[in-house]
Amino acid sequence: MPHTRRGLVVQRVTTVLLGGVLLGGCATVAPPSAAAPTGAEAYGPPPPREVSPVATVFNVLFSPIYFAFKVAVCGATVVVGGPATILAGVTDPYSYGWQRQQLADGFTSNCGPPYTLF
Repeated sequence: MPHTRRGLVVQRVTTVLLGGVLLGGCATVAPPSAAAPTGAEAYGPPPPREVSPVATVFNVLFSPIYFAFKVAVCGATVVVGGPATILAGVTDPYSYGWQRQQLADGFTSNCGPPYTLF
């Protein structure tokens, strides 16, 4: 079968593109910079924050009171939010879910951390 001029051009372009992709696989990775953390420090927990002695005293004295109010607010959120979630699920004709997302954000902010004042 004789090669046409167009067939040769397509074959050369394909060869060049395939060769470029294959050579890209041979490239070396740049060394990590000193500013960018790598390994465990890149994905580990943040370093502990500094807490003053005054904040520690306030946490010891007032966190039980704060926790009691937080439990009461969380209970009220569940009592009101439960039926509201059911109502949002029934009345969302297009299933956008923005009502349920706002209710979930409310549950998180009222019932989630932090459990201490400072």
